[in-house]
Amino acid sequence: MLPVLLTIQTRRENKNLTGTARYASCNTHLGIEQSRRDDLESLGYVLLYYLRGRTHPVEFASYFHYYHSLTFDQRPDCGFLKRLFRDLFAREEHVKERNRAGDAAGSGVKI
Repeated sequence: MLPVLLTIQTRRENKNLTGTARYASCNTHLGIEQSRRDDLESLGYVLLYYLRGRTHPVEFASYFHYYHSLTFDQRPDCGFLKRLFRDLFAREEHVKERNRAGDAAGSGVKI
């Protein structure tokens, strides 16, 4: 069996933009090598795009703060991110259920 050689990717500059400029991370626009952190930033921009015109849940502030705290080579805590958005979706579904129950009762009161 051949030994596996691991290379450590270092942060490089003067890189070309890869992807859609609208969703690219700030580092990408600055020509800095993309990392997992930049992938999370781009995903956040896509999610915000789908929420346009609506109030953004507080979890998005936590999400953006979290990925900004990551270093270039740091692995994101996927468990934390899953819990963050799972709790958000559970809360939003609970609010929808309460609204449906209120409408069914004829109260017309939106929560």
